[in-house]
Amino acid sequence: MSNSPIDKGRVSVIIEKYQTNQVDQNTGQPIMKNRYATVGRATKWQPQQQGQQPRVDIEIDTLPVGAVAPIKLFIFWDSEQQNNNAPQQQGGFQGQQQTGHQQQGGYRG
Repeated sequence: MSNSPIDKGRVSVIIEKYQTNQVDQNTGQPIMKNRYATVGRATKWQPQQQGQQPRVDIEIDTLPVGAVAPIKLFIFWDSEQQNNNAPQQQGGFQGQQQTGHQQQGGYRG
């Protein structure tokens, strides 16, 4: 097994929802989009043992002003950005951070 990460990404939160000039063909309603702000970094590591899920370390650098829990976090993986896929949605922020195998200097994406 390797100590190098499987993938790296940025952790983001929605800071604004805005209406586009486009209209949804099914509902006739204006299409809404999200504007994101990066609040940290994510690193995906190989599982420690076969049959386990990969581990994800999340490093939060900042939180939006006036934020209260729970905060919904989104991870935009570098590999997904290359494939133009949607972000992986993560659950609410619980104030816990996984440790171990953190890179010196962190990831700046």
